[in-house]
Amino acid sequence: MESFLKVHSRYANRYNNIAQKVLNFKSPNQVITEYFMNQKA
Repeated sequence: MESFLKVHSRYANRYNNIAQKVLNFKSPNQVITEYFMNQKA
């Protein structure tokens, strides 16, 4: 079970840092960061 969690966290980290066409060539992490920055304004 521990190895599964390690592999999954590595996959999730990689996936969330890769730019995607659907998100206008931004990574999911960039989209979330921009969203929260705009919510404070």
